[in-house]
Amino acid sequence: MKFYLDTNIFYYRYCPFEDSKYVDKIFEENRDNFQMITNEIMITEMFRAFKKQVNLEVIDLHSANVALDFFLADIEELVRDRFLFLIPISKTHIIKSRPLIFKQNLYAMDALHAITAIDTKCAGFITMDSDFKVSLGDIRIIYPNKNDFHQIIEELK
Repeated sequence: MKFYLDTNIFYYRYCPFEDSKYVDKIFEENRDNFQMITNEIMITEMFRAFKKQVNLEVIDLHSANVALDFFLADIEELVRDRFLFLIPISKTHIIKSRPLIFKQNLYAMDALHAITAIDTKCAGFITMDSDFKVSLGDIRIIYPNKNDFHQIIEELK
């Protein structure tokens, strides 16, 4: 079963001052029948998210870089283990994002994540963004901080 991971899932997992308890359980799933999908732009979004926290003086530059280095190493291992699949963004994805942007008023990056989830035929789109309320056809939007998270995951397996 394939599930798409929004960038904020990685942010909550790897940011040293965020509570990762809700997202850690995603990475502890049975890897035999559970695949994670995201796109490569997620990495750039993580760089920006950490830089924003440095700018706000929530975290110092050194700590941000240490956390990002750990994140990159961990992502590389997850990809090598074939638990996480990093999908490259192509011009086709960009063109396909247009209807989502115009019909559902999505931000560009959210539209690219949504198109990647649709194209890779994910069963669910996992996000911590409670404002992410869009229609992705048969793809369920799943929030790991909600009580029904495990129930929904089991239903979709």
